[in-house]
Amino acid sequence: GTLPGVSSFQLHFADHDILTPGDAPNVLVAMNPAALKANLGDLPRGADLIVNTDEFTKRNLTKVGYEGNPVEDGSLSEYRVHALPLTSMTVTALADFDITKKDAERAKNMFALGLLSWLYHRPTEGTVGFLERKFAKKPEIMKANIAAFQAGWSYGETTEAFSVQYEIKPAEHAPGLYRNITGNVALAYGLVAAGERSGLNIYLGSYPITPASDILHELSKHKRFGVRTFQAEDEIAAVGAALGASFGGS
Repeated sequence: GTLPGVSSFQLHFADHDILTPGDAPNVLVAMNPAALKANLGDLPRGADLIVNTDEFTKRNLTKVGYEGNPVEDGSLSEYRVHALPLTSMTVTALADFDITKKDAERAKNMFALGLLSWLYHRPTEGTVGFLERKFAKKPEIMKANIAAFQAGWSYGETTEAFSVQYEIKPAEHAPGLYRNITGNVALAYGLVAAGERSGLNIYLGSYPITPASDILHELSKHKRFGVRTFQAEDEIAAVGAALGASFGGS
């Protein structure tokens, strides 16, 4: 719940080519006061702001320097605020599942994703299929996450909390096989290529932390190219290991 601990995920989609993750989101989901304070500056006036009111407790507000509750004091009047108890609504939706309260609370991300899928008129089959694959060995967790996702979609469909629903036209692209690539994956591929071209072994000493974790995840898949990865206990150990590897010729 602290500002340095905030991590976020941004998705940008459109009916035309996308060359950047985007700078100014059209909708921001703030799961707690820290997320709101860290990201509000990127949100344009008039954009949608979904706030998880369950986390806007006095303790969490004080932790990030809010003297009052921004959801209630009018300071967010420039935005279309949707103050929703996302956590408790998710727990209620999953009351009949044989899972812990902690696991039920974790599924609030899926509730929010379901709500956004409704808001932007996105197909749901791909998300459900992903959850079925990801939690195939944990069927009760899988069913709970799918139920939370569907509950979020149904909330958007059955309530009048949102006056507008958006629909994005299909992108007009030539038929073919496309690869979706991020900067982190591109960097990992570049490092593999550098090792191949130079004849040197690639060694990554890394401590996983958002957003750099993807580089460690990707490089760890390419051992066949002589890539070695080490997940250290902290950043200092990671740097020490990388320096040692470089002195050893990697």
